[in-house]
Amino acid sequence: MAKGTGFSGGKSGILALEIKDERELYEHYMLFVQGGALFVPTKKTTNWAMIFSFG
Repeated sequence: MAKGTGFSGGKSGILALEIKDERELYEHYMLFVQGGALFVPTKKTTNWAMIFSFG
């Protein structure tokens, strides 16, 4: 994560990420995800086996 990036976690699984410029936007953009996605860093633990189906 770029130095100085603001992050705040919201309620109900909603995340907020402060992106200050276009360069920082591209740092968080995940092109390899179909349809595109943004990476939002968080300290929350996630059970990835429940989110993804590996089969």
